Amino acid sequence: MYVGAKDGKLYSFDAFTGKEKWTAINIPGAEVASSPTIANGVVWVGSWNRHFYAIDAYNGNILWYTVTGDAIESSPTVLNGVVYFGSRDHNLYAFKLPNS
Repeated sequence: MYVGAKDGKLYSFDAFTGKEKWTAINIPGAEVASSPTIANGVVWVGSWNRHFYAIDAYNGNILWYTVTGDAIESSPTVLNGVVYFGSRDHNLYAFKLPNS
């Protein structure tokens, strides 16, 4: 289970035990406001710091990120090898996933 929080972190919890597995991102003052989406072992999530992240679902390492013109609160969607998300900058972003 993956949860973004107001403390600027993304948390991973074991769905069976409820124990925390790892935390990622750590952006003080920049809420992780979008709902995380998981596809192919990657957690996709946006933040108020204008960054959109791809995070390894198993260990919390940041694999990739991009910066938009404003905060990202929308939940990402993955479809046919492309991740889509919106930003407060009034743009819809789409990135082709590697090996898709």
